[in-house]
Amino acid sequence: MAVKQLGGVRVDGDPNQIAQPSPSPNVRGDQDGFNVPLDRDLFTKLIKSHGYDVTWEKATFCPFLKGTDPKAHDLNCTQCHNGFMYYGLVPTRMHLAPLNVQQQFFAYGRFDSGKAQITAYPEFKMSFFDRITLTKARARHSDRVMRQRGTNRDRPKFNPISVDDLRWATGDKTIGIAVQNTDFTLDAVTGEIVWLTNNRPNADQLYSIVYYFHPQYIVLDVPHHIRDQPILGADTSTDQQWEFPVQVVAQIDQFIRDERLDPSNEGAAVNPFPAQGQTRWQGS
Repeated sequence: MAVKQLGGVRVDGDPNQIAQPSPSPNVRGDQDGFNVPLDRDLFTKLIKSHGYDVTWEKATFCPFLKGTDPKAHDLNCTQCHNGFMYYGLVPTRMHLAPLNVQQQFFAYGRFDSGKAQITAYPEFKMSFFDRITLTKARARHSDRVMRQRGTNRDRPKFNPISVDDLRWATGDKTIGIAVQNTDFTLDAVTGEIVWLTNNRPNADQLYSIVYYFHPQYIVLDVPHHIRDQPILGADTSTDQQWEFPVQVVAQIDQFIRDERLDPSNEGAAVNPFPAQGQTRWQGS
């Protein structure tokens, strides 16, 4: 998929064409006070040299939702992830700047753990609930998965690269342990656990699993949804609409919480937000 607008960013094809050329030399003199002070060439070089290798996917609601709320959904839906489906996967590079993990700005908003500011090439129009996956990074995740009835496959929350530990209760004081590539394997395409032997939990039983995966960020806020301006074209007589980088705020998927579960805090005079460490929403 190549972005074609005004030459655009090539995610395939000619590797030397990374983004649109900078329009800075032809900025309209009568709009000097309104120009965005950014050289797109320098910005592009920054992304290419300091960015992370990622894949970007656009989000759409799962058609199997049971209501208007994305969380009013079957946790074991095999068609989506937490009520969303993703399409148009694009390999690219993006710049990530982690935000302070301390709760701050009590009266006017806050940043929670695992949030980052993500900036992409101007032609990539990121929006709410889009997914960015760091394809060369690893993280460790502890999960609880239910052994599905009538199949030898189970689906963790994320796609495991490798499993570090998998265990379940077999009695009041005994534990069963399964080993990757002996008792089960991983489907590299779907990310599912495929059981190979009967050394496994019983149907409908929850088991604990620790695995490594590629971190995924979900876009939660787009502070500047539209950022562009007219710039004089090469013939210096007509304007072209140039798009500038749009920065989004995203959060690591497993840190996203359902704020409807927060206790009432209407009477809090100093800090209207509850402290971190509260019960988080446990998604699929």
